Amino acid sequence: MTTIADIEALGIELPKTKEWTPIPHLVIEDDNWYSCPVSGRCIRDDGDNRCNCGADSRNAQVTAMRDELLAVIERLAEEVERLEDENRSLAKAVYQ
Repeated sequence: MTTIADIEALGIELPKTKEWTPIPHLVIEDDNWYSCPVSGRCIRDDGDNRCNCGADSRNAQVTAMRDELLAVIERLAEEVERLEDENRSLAKAVYQ
């Protein structure tokens, strides 16, 4: 498996962590009735405790994009490694 150090050795800069700060759930300070139920600040008690501000959906999208990008970077690093191995093999054949 390719490590972050392997990828950075290729000259690709990555954030220092795979984690990110999620978008917080909406809080309406002046009237918590309208705050997102998931925020923990909503005073509405209608039994629906699901996110209604879009934060859960957006955070899921960002996580999926991050995971997809990390997978692409890993595949690219593997291809670079394969090409370097092939280059070494060709160099050995030429110089023997």
